[in-house]
Amino acid sequence: TVSTMPETTLKHLARHPRAWYNSLLRETMEVDLRKILDDLDSYNRREVLQTFSKLTDDYDYDLALEAVKEGLARDYLDFDTVAVIAARLRDGGLDMPPSKGPSLLEYDLMLEEVKK
Repeated sequence: TVSTMPETTLKHLARHPRAWYNSLLRETMEVDLRKILDDLDSYNRREVLQTFSKLTDDYDYDLALEAVKEGLARDYLDFDTVAVIAARLRDGGLDMPPSKGPSLLEYDLMLEEVKK
């Protein structure tokens, strides 16, 4: 049977990237994104499809797709970097400043005491 669910098709393409040109998923992609994926060499296309597929394990399809598009626009193809983009998109957008983090003042004071 042939699946028409994008996530299922994507899982198949991640394992068989040469099927990209004949896939239903390719036909549903925006023209610009389709062209970018078409123009990638087979190694990079596989990496992008695998990254996209892994992202759909943790994020909904649309958010994963948006993260892949952002990654491609910035020349980031690897899963780790695109996963950070996906998390940032989910948590408020790419323009959101990073969280402040813990105060290190106590450690600074301790180190000053050690120096004395």
